[in-house]
Amino acid sequence: MPLSTSPPDIAFLFAGAGLVLYAGSRAAVDALTVTNDPTPGRMALAQWMPIAWSALLATAAGHSEIGVGLVFATSVAALALNLGVLMMLIPRLESPPPTARAWPFLLPAALVPLLAGFRASLNWLHALMMLALGVAILVVWKAPRAVGDIPTATETRPRRVRALQLLIAILLGAVGAWLGYQAVMAADAKTRVATSGLISAAILSPLLALPMLGTGAIAGNNGRTDAVMSNLVGVVLLNLCVLLPLVIFCDYARQIILAWTGGAHELAGILEQLRPVPFPLGVWRIDNVLLVVLGMMMIPVSLGKWTLDRGEGVSLAFGYIAYLIASATTVVKL
Repeated sequence: MPLSTSPPDIAFLFAGAGLVLYAGSRAAVDALTVTNDPTPGRMALAQWMPIAWSALLATAAGHSEIGVGLVFATSVAALALNLGVLMMLIPRLESPPPTARAWPFLLPAALVPLLAGFRASLNWLHALMMLALGVAILVVWKAPRAVGDIPTATETRPRRVRALQLLIAILLGAVGAWLGYQAVMAADAKTRVATSGLISAAILSPLLALPMLGTGAIAGNNGRTDAVMSNLVGVVLLNLCVLLPLVIFCDYARQIILAWTGGAHELAGILEQLRPVPFPLGVWRIDNVLLVVLGMMMIPVSLGKWTLDRGEGVSLAFGYIAYLIASATTVVKL
């Protein structure tokens, strides 16, 4: 049950969730890498953790549509809103970094769920396919060791201090995810116009993507535009190849627990009750297709054939606004 359904309290919940999620994400980045000269992979992992908390908590609570929606909505926000705004604020990328060899994998990572969506559901086989693709991407990302993956700044804090900071960041991410879920449920109960999926895509996903702007601006203004772009791509790859399978398996686990508590104690009886995770139509038609387009865009960028500048940044930012409008017209309750 949501904590409150009054509009002021709902706004307070969203504001509180945004502040806690921002603090958790920034603390995780600071614990795992050097903010002004970051390791792209670690930076992406740190900023991905609050997203994972939010999607998995909603799925475990029985709202897999929010979990699946957040996977795609935060990915679109990272590659459209964040990339667009940062390209207007930081120096352009003159040449692709070593980690750019993994950027073309955005396209197949977006195509797998797009093809699965023709059945309007995601099952365990799709999850295994995405995990296998994720393993392949990790191999490409890490081998051979990229110079751009090694921070030149020296970390002077003791390891215990950074471990404690990471633990605090994880706890903050969990609390922020819970506040965000409560806010979405309260808003969904209050309005008859917007669905919970639209509310999470329009409000919660930008809150989850917001910390990437702060850390990206710091790194970019310190000459690490390569790390900024690799970080955004890394978050999207983690979303599609790790978080989406986790959401699917989490929903299966929830169904197994419900079947067991409902009296089905035999394996055959439990398996008969399992259903694949529904793939929201609006997410498939809008978010997934847009990720395919953005994945195609990143191929020439990764090869150095197309340099993103302020013009492209403005187009991406306005494209994100168009995406929100298109999503609203698709999923608004009639």
